[in-house]
Amino acid sequence: MAKFRWWSGKGFTLIELLVVIAIIGVLIALLLPAVQKVREAANRTQCMNNLKQIGLALHSYHDTYKYFPQGGRIFISNNDWDNYSDKGGWHARLLPFIEQDNLYKAIPNWDYFNFNNVADPFNNSVLAIGNVSSPPGYGVASDRSQCTKPQATPAKLPYGRCPSDGEFTDLPVSNYVGSMGPGCVGSPCGYAPFLQYCWGDNGSSQRIWGYVGECGPNNLPDGTDCQNGGSINSASDAKGMFFRTAMIPPNGKGVRLNIASVSDGLSNTLMVGEVVVGWHDHLFHQSSDWTNNGYGWVQSNGGNYHASTCVPINYRTDVNDDNTWCTPQDRAFHNWNLSWGFKSRHPGGANFVFADGSVHFIQEAIDHKTYQWLGCRNDGQVISNVEF
Repeated sequence: MAKFRWWSGKGFTLIELLVVIAIIGVLIALLLPAVQKVREAANRTQCMNNLKQIGLALHSYHDTYKYFPQGGRIFISNNDWDNYSDKGGWHARLLPFIEQDNLYKAIPNWDYFNFNNVADPFNNSVLAIGNVSSPPGYGVASDRSQCTKPQATPAKLPYGRCPSDGEFTDLPVSNYVGSMGPGCVGSPCGYAPFLQYCWGDNGSSQRIWGYVGECGPNNLPDGTDCQNGGSINSASDAKGMFFRTAMIPPNGKGVRLNIASVSDGLSNTLMVGEVVVGWHDHLFHQSSDWTNNGYGWVQSNGGNYHASTCVPINYRTDVNDDNTWCTPQDRAFHNWNLSWGFKSRHPGGANFVFADGSVHFIQEAIDHKTYQWLGCRNDGQVISNVEF
């Protein structure tokens, strides 16, 4: 009959086992931050590369057309901006320069505008991507009854997303927004702590270093009476590089800026920076559930046309206040005076491409006055000794 033999070696005691588990736990705790740090460094590098490609595309556009693309372009039937048609944001204009020429050609006639019917859906060229037919004189179809309802493009842009912002990756949205410099946007929430940085020299103590933007010293201090959303019709009002501009077709061209317009120097002027999608109402909603389920980056009103340097870098507006509307006022993503600023998920700052095409990480602790000078293209302030 076989006999079982017990192993005579010494085994682990419970205390020894717990000590080993504790050591492993400590090692994991030490290793995890290092892994996360390496991952963030890789994400930040990829984000900077995205902006570098965007900077190159912007300069290629300028080489071709002799001016930079407008942040957003809209057609209006008269001087009333209530009736306008979307002719695209700057991302749409860059498509041929980021190897997306086929998608650019899929956008119907950029110059079409039906004066007899401002509600004609085909007036909105960029919202008609994907149409199988078009109205008379517009494209392919000769029978107006064949026209289909404009459909959104599901396309996602190459170089469009910062990998550190891992939310809403299925949306046709871009993290990269044009700089309007030190101009203010209004606040539908009635809370606008940064309006003071937009006021020009009105002879009062209110002036700090700002400029007359959308909101001035004669506007209400809560920002509720100056909400035209960054749309301008004069180059003198353009302190930064991007904005929405309107034109009356067929001869109107709107406001255009070129290299000569940047009198402070290309290396001293911000052009494009980062914004967190979930902290910005237009970036999120215009790519998801507004405007027939969202057109995202292709629109002039998709949120990518501008952000203001008046808002400090990485100011958190991480509260989706859809159901509470502007509550809390200081973190609501519908509060444009706060959410339409540059921000990222990178610790300590955000990436920017300057007007010369160089890319820099700017610390969120940057002197706020210096930040405004970097945002403005023509304030006469030459910035030096800024550490990037």
